[in-house]
Amino acid sequence: PSRVRARASAGVGATMSDEATDTAFAAAAAAAQAEDAALVAAAEKLAKLPNAMASAAAVRQHYVGKEADTLDHKPSRNVDKKTGALEIYASADDILQWLPKFDNGLCATWCRIPIFKVRIFRNKEAFDQGGLDRCYVEQVFPEGEDLVTTVVWWRKRIREEGKGFAVFEGGFDLSGQIHLTEPPRCFVDAASGEVRADDDAEIERKRTLHGKRRGMDARWAKKGHSEELLSKISSAEARGNERKRRGEAFALRGGWVAAPRVSAAGAGVLTLDVAKHNEYQKKFGCK
Repeated sequence: PSRVRARASAGVGATMSDEATDTAFAAAAAAAQAEDAALVAAAEKLAKLPNAMASAAAVRQHYVGKEADTLDHKPSRNVDKKTGALEIYASADDILQWLPKFDNGLCATWCRIPIFKVRIFRNKEAFDQGGLDRCYVEQVFPEGEDLVTTVVWWRKRIREEGKGFAVFEGGFDLSGQIHLTEPPRCFVDAASGEVRADDDAEIERKRTLHGKRRGMDARWAKKGHSEELLSKISSAEARGNERKRRGEAFALRGGWVAAPRVSAAGAGVLTLDVAKHNEYQKKFGCK
């Protein structure tokens, strides 16, 4: 009888163990389903939020009743008292909401860059063909704004969804928008949602050139150069920078040379080797 009772108790224990296991599995399955439901809800909510492809009506509808709250919570600004370097902080989550295809690795950098100018184009083709000067609207933000604020400003002015191309130009300090050297740039195509932005190395290169150019201005000012002369130099430099951006190069004793083009058949068009030409001119021609 004792053996029978032992076997019976063992059977009851096994049954209770199986029931506990089933209960644990059921609880785990319920938790997984709840987690999946939460993820789906979050994805659906994110999909309903406007982004850089949204129309003006969708963006304005999103901000109905939120304007006052937005004004009360302006992004933080930080100014280095010694160098005058300016940083305006934006949320990485907000950047990725408005620019879902933005490189995650560059968010930390572009979260801090102040934007001083936005150039608006009808489409990417207009920019590719005409360059920066082809824009039909230029908006300057004298004190600088964060990237998200300027993207929202852009989309509030585009009537159709998926239309438009914009270039966002940043700066480095309280001097504001950059004229004499190249500013850090972020390019956004509303048709595809594609985003192309300067990386850390390119931004640092432009920061260095900006610092050197400001130092040059200070030296020229000490020498007593007139404002008219400085203005002419600035205009010439701006035109030269735009030509370089288009791929042109300056040949000594020859002027500006267009960038090499590829024919419809895929064959390259012969052009002057500017680097070799300039080296030759420096050695033998320019004396």
